[in-house]
Amino acid sequence: YGDGGPWYIPTREAFPQGGYEVSVANCAPGTDPEMTERIERLLEAAG
Repeated sequence: YGDGGPWYIPTREAFPQGGYEVSVANCAPGTDPEMTERIERLLEAAG
């Protein structure tokens, strides 16, 4: 998510693979599933 810049949020599968995108990401492993869960909760609450 985010096209490989510092705002990029790698998937949990991307972290073990490494690479440029993961090295410039400003988030920790586990951010992707946490954000997905929170977005799902927001959508459910919105109706």
